[in-house]
Amino acid sequence: MEAGQRQQLNAAKFRALLKSSLSVDASSCEPDPNFNRGVAFALNGSAWIYVTNDAARALGACLAWVESRLPDAREVNIVVDSDAGIVARRARQFSRRINVRLVDGMDLLEAIPSEFPAPIEAKGSHLALRELIEDGGAQVVIEHGVVVGEVHGLEVCRVLDTDSEPRLEVGVGAHDREAFTLLHGHLPTVDAVRQHVNAVQPHRQTAIGTHPLNRLAASRLVRDRVIANPALIGASDLVVAEPPVPRISLKDEVPCVAKGKTATGKSLVAVFAYGIDLETVPFAVDARSWIDPTAELVVVVPERDRHSLLVKIAASVLGGCSVIGVAV
Repeated sequence: MEAGQRQQLNAAKFRALLKSSLSVDASSCEPDPNFNRGVAFALNGSAWIYVTNDAARALGACLAWVESRLPDAREVNIVVDSDAGIVARRARQFSRRINVRLVDGMDLLEAIPSEFPAPIEAKGSHLALRELIEDGGAQVVIEHGVVVGEVHGLEVCRVLDTDSEPRLEVGVGAHDREAFTLLHGHLPTVDAVRQHVNAVQPHRQTAIGTHPLNRLAASRLVRDRVIANPALIGASDLVVAEPPVPRISLKDEVPCVAKGKTATGKSLVAVFAYGIDLETVPFAVDARSWIDPTAELVVVVPERDRHSLLVKIAASVLGGCSVIGVAV
């Protein structure tokens, strides 16, 4: 089925949902063909959006559509098939009135903002392997209970449970870890880590995007370079911080987080992205809520990625949010 046909079918479903659940007549509304996350149209001065894919990362796209197509919207109505709690949690951090509803059969239920999950502590048996990681020359990073070793933001090893005991597996991603074990399983673990560190490090020190090894986890490479020089964003110090939601795949380019102090001593949460990712600002407000709701919030991107839509979305964040472009 072509994209246009799929959108028309989703639009028909959306109109039916609005009619049956909210008594809203949208029969005369045609979807914006340029909105590729589902169905979006204006009705009675408000924005109505039905997200049909990857709802948890769609709030930014919805707000970008509103900013560009309906900046004076009285309210924004977002309907999703899943992840309504995450969308609602992020939506309440914006000054616009944003209503989030979940599809339940032919009903639209008001979404309840989800709570953050309880923090997951790394197992003591996993933390016991951090010395191996550090001796091999990698930086230990712990997120949501997972212990990994990184080189300038790129994961080169990870602690995993086996049938008998935790094991430090070496490689860039699951497939590389498996291949490395098959080919070089005889190497002492610290030597295996060091070999990967030595192979990766030169490429992570060159311009971003010039080699496959510095295109992976590019947002983390931006973070690494700013942490090395926090004055780039007006900070006095920065350290790696845990994101509000776990990263699913090393190959997926998603924002990452640091925390620290501004030059004047205020708490700071910084969120880093590479490329124009419209979900960066909603992710950032989630990160601040997760780490320190009272902190100043900045979104940091390469200079070329400081898009006007990111700036406009950030301007509507409750508690403030600035977008800083840096040379990396």
